[in-house]
Amino acid sequence: MLIACSGSSDTNIDGTQVIEPKAAEIKGLAKAAFGGVAFASIQAPAVHGGYAKRCLAGGVELSETGATWQAMRL
Repeated sequence: MLIACSGSSDTNIDGTQVIEPKAAEIKGLAKAAFGGVAFASIQAPAVHGGYAKRCLAGGVELSETGATWQAMRL
């Protein structure tokens, strides 16, 4: 059985018009949802995931140089 949809791609199934948000609106929503926290989470240090895809919880930023290391290619 083959079913085809009638109507244009800018309407919902009930015939109402689809209004897509602009890029600026999406950016503002993302900033409000994910950028509202001014501090890091308080967690014990732990690595989640594998070598290629991982997340670090509870990490701290290292300085560019230290007693036993030096950052390269900054």
